[in-house]
Amino acid sequence: MAKTTSSVNYLTAKRPKTGDPLASVTYDAQNRPTIIVYNVGFTGNTETVNISYTVDGWPIFNGIEYRNYQIDIWKGILEKKTDVSISGTITVVIELANGFATQKINVGTSVVQIVNTSDRISIAIRNWSDPASGQILYLAEDNTTLLDGWPMISREGTSIDLDPNASLFLVASSGTIDTRILEVTRT
Repeated sequence: MAKTTSSVNYLTAKRPKTGDPLASVTYDAQNRPTIIVYNVGFTGNTETVNISYTVDGWPIFNGIEYRNYQIDIWKGILEKKTDVSISGTITVVIELANGFATQKINVGTSVVQIVNTSDRISIAIRNWSDPASGQILYLAEDNTTLLDGWPMISREGTSIDLDPNASLFLVASSGTIDTRILEVTRT
């Protein structure tokens, strides 16, 4: 596929052959490619690409300096350089959960607030009612808009990562719903 005149991404006039794109590569003293010979088009066709570099190490192709770009010799393209310089030591600590608590509550047409667990980091709630009942369990962030809350049909559930102090409220569309709760905790 030939490049378009508006494209600066492809180093070659035609895309290099897949599987065997390189005929040869010559490197400079800093181990950067300076002469790349690509296999293109039909068998035996090659295209030579010459690259030089600025004092700062940016590639120069066809007389144009490409700052913040690097050469992907296998694809025959210039791509944005994603270089991260870090000095010192970086320590990433991801605290995992170290416990959980389960409970079964019966939720009726009166609002039920889920009691906060002080070390809760996540909660899962499931409507465990019989599918034939057609009962819907509603979950909301306050006790005033419950029927506008998140509906869960029978055997459906949801899980939420939230602050231990967050309040959750439940109400049943009708009757009493067997509701199962799993709170994941970290102490």
